[in-house]
Amino acid sequence: MTFKEKMITYGKVEDCPIIDMHAHWYKFYGAALPKTSVEDSLVLFEDSNVKKFVFAAHSAMHSPHLGNQSSLDIAKQRPDIFKVLYSINPNYPDDIEKDLKDWDKHGDIVVGFKALADYHKIALDSGAYDAAFEYANEKGCYFLFHTWKSPYDGYKNIKYVLDKYPNIKVSTGHSLHGNWDISRQYCLDYENYYFDVVALPDEREVIEKWFSEPKVVDKMFFGTDYPWFSYHYYIGAMLDTGLDEESLRKVFYGNAQRVFPWAR
Repeated sequence: MTFKEKMITYGKVEDCPIIDMHAHWYKFYGAALPKTSVEDSLVLFEDSNVKKFVFAAHSAMHSPHLGNQSSLDIAKQRPDIFKVLYSINPNYPDDIEKDLKDWDKHGDIVVGFKALADYHKIALDSGAYDAAFEYANEKGCYFLFHTWKSPYDGYKNIKYVLDKYPNIKVSTGHSLHGNWDISRQYCLDYENYYFDVVALPDEREVIEKWFSEPKVVDKMFFGTDYPWFSYHYYIGAMLDTGLDEESLRKVFYGNAQRVFPWAR
């Protein structure tokens, strides 16, 4: 059986771990997301061979009084699988300062940061995020950005981070959605630029047309926006992109493991 046939038949391939580099947690306002317990999620992880789940909780992004503690509480239940992205809310600089001071206390489970400037309505190049950027640059760690044709986190805002903080492993969630040509060019121009596949399979032929070049595939991370999308759907969508087995393995786990020791 081919790699694709095994995936379709069994739902997973044992020597192909899945590393989800863009996930969420908890219930969300205005939407029904039934799989919000650790127990239910672990069953789905087993079904699809998910070995690492890199996430920021919805509550961390939208409820400053809870902050990133909600993510830590989840991750501590299975630190071998759950890895936390500290959510950065620029409206609360004191909380950012506190999280940075506490970073080393949670070094086994906190692996990076996440910013949703489009939600918080403060641009990435405004200076409000610079304390977190400087810290991430010093650590050389992962920083996930929600990007979707916004004046707050669009390609020009991302370029600010790439140019000023070359040690940050910048990953654009949704790959500068719609600006595929720019995202592709950033892959070629910036050593520290990466992107994930979240919302790309919804747009037919995007990966095939813009991101199938080997040098670009090397910058591609797998992600699902879980629990918004299921693993079987996203794995199946990637199998249908036309990428060969070597490229798919890079996306599912190889690129993350090459770049980050904690992903191995």
